[in-house]
Amino acid sequence: MTGGDIVRHRDMYQKLFTTMIGYLNMGFGPEDAVERNPLREYTVDFGDPSTFTYGALRSMLIAYVPD
Repeated sequence: MTGGDIVRHRDMYQKLFTTMIGYLNMGFGPEDAVERNPLREYTVDFGDPSTFTYGALRSMLIAYVPD
């Protein structure tokens, strides 16, 4: 990986984290996140993000307590 790749991945994960926190605050579940497909712009580079998106929100459900 190049430095640019690392920065791109960091930005992608930060955007995903912020989006997922919003989904949790709205009461969305993993299926809702997959339906909204917050990683759609990265599909060309990384393939179908459905499984990753589902798992990401599901793992956050047990770790995140809204303010």
